[in-house]
Amino acid sequence: MLIGFDGISYIFLNFVALAILLSTARDYWLSRAEAPLSIGVLSSFYILIAASFIPCAVMLLQSRDWHLGHAPSNWAEDLNIGVSLAGLVGIGAISLMLNQVRVARGHKIDAETDVLTGLFNRRALFVRATAILNSSAAFIIFDIDCFKEINDLHGHLKGDEVLRAFGQILKECSRAEDLAVRLGGEEFALALPRSTMATAINVAERICTYFSQRQFDSASGEFCSTVSGGISCVEGKSDNLEVLLHRADEALYMAKRTGKNRVAVRGHPEECELSSKEQHTRNRADALNQAVN
Repeated sequence: MLIGFDGISYIFLNFVALAILLSTARDYWLSRAEAPLSIGVLSSFYILIAASFIPCAVMLLQSRDWHLGHAPSNWAEDLNIGVSLAGLVGIGAISLMLNQVRVARGHKIDAETDVLTGLFNRRALFVRATAILNSSAAFIIFDIDCFKEINDLHGHLKGDEVLRAFGQILKECSRAEDLAVRLGGEEFALALPRSTMATAINVAERICTYFSQRQFDSASGEFCSTVSGGISCVEGKSDNLEVLLHRADEALYMAKRTGKNRVAVRGHPEECELSSKEQHTRNRADALNQAVN
């Protein structure tokens, strides 16, 4: 353009704009999983604007006028201006809407997330309880044993490290559909949709074992921690979350009273309450019989 070949420069700029807009459309299309409809429309706008630069370049190539001396002026340029303005308005509106959705989603995540462990919090558990209670499910409440002693002996920072470590183990031992929650303090919960009592016991025992094998370092020396768990189950839609949590809490206290670092079970109110050892033996036997059959 500086040496007078502005016609060639305009052709080059049209193709550059085409390439940049198509690349942008491709990037949006690849990330459409966030909001398929909105981002799909956004990508279409970029493709539409990109396509409007093609006639501009073609018209300049056909004219073979490499020394224009002025900005191109023809029907293709008018079409490009109109499509670009309309497309940019659409892109701006959809981008603003997506940004608002992201902000709202971010606020929702913050409101439902425990800051220390990254797990869901109690609020999230009650908000999502309806979906969980629509099918058979198991609830496990965990409580880290002697946590106050850990804070007193090793300091609150080490106590936070223990909480984060248990939260990580809880995530690693749960499925994508499960709900891992920090209820508060050293108390956690794991909701297992579409799970049996035997499955819940196996999961709880695995979590207890992994956590007991985790070692922590502090100025007072290396130490380990343990956790106790209480389990309750639901078979239909009649149970509500507070009742299930209360049953699991009763089972947790049973585990604490009988030695800690173990799992206890609390069934429906009409069922006979079994000791932790008896319930554990029965469910392990049932699980083994199911596997054999």
